[in-house]
Amino acid sequence: MALGAFQLRSGGKVVGATLKWTDIMRGFDNSTPGQSGRRDVVRYDSPAWEGFTASWAWGEDDLWDAALTYKGSWNGISVLAKVGYGESTDPGETLGPAGFTFVTGGTNCGTGPAEFKCKWGGAAGTVKHDATGLYVYGGWGKQVIDTPGLAATFDRDSTTWFIQPGIEQKWTALGKTTIFGEYRKDDAGSNPGKTINSSIQFWQAGVVQNIEAAAMDLYVIYQHTDGDVTLTATPGVVTDLDAFSQVTAGALIQF
Repeated sequence: MALGAFQLRSGGKVVGATLKWTDIMRGFDNSTPGQSGRRDVVRYDSPAWEGFTASWAWGEDDLWDAALTYKGSWNGISVLAKVGYGESTDPGETLGPAGFTFVTGGTNCGTGPAEFKCKWGGAAGTVKHDATGLYVYGGWGKQVIDTPGLAATFDRDSTTWFIQPGIEQKWTALGKTTIFGEYRKDDAGSNPGKTINSSIQFWQAGVVQNIEAAAMDLYVIYQHTDGDVTLTATPGVVTDLDAFSQVTAGALIQF
């Protein structure tokens, strides 16, 4: 998603100051509820058994998470699925790339409010028909700030879900081509001093061309984004966001 700024509109008129996406998108990492991040942890991955692999990690003071992954195939149908859950009582760890902050009793969570607790979880999976390359990829994630003493207007929950149908086939000698569409819906919780909650939806379509000889992917993606937000300054008033569309193109080299 774009991380630039946008304006707030109500009835077609600009009604608020400019916000950034990181002001309204909540999440432990990458502003995506349910998606964890990179931190200093000790991790254990179990051996694979009947297609299942379990992972567990602990770090800092304190955070932990666990995940179960399955990979298998039946009658030409391949399945890859994962489910995970984690908790943190270390408020400093919640201040990551997503810019997540909240205030309770005038104390920023980066300084350690009493009884701070953040919980997150998610599940995702892909089902693919090997012969045709047709697939469906989908997922769901949630983050909850489970801390006493928050304001009554504080929305503790942030959730997201998405679905992506597509096709992947090797039509050229260069490598596999992937064509896909995607819909994603985020219902984000509070960012005190800025927002109480928001509801954002994303529509995408794109093409990815793999270049096997260079271990590289070329891609072009179209995205349309719209939604609404409830500002801290105007509780009870839902304000439309200024919708926008964008096209992104580039290359990713795997190394």
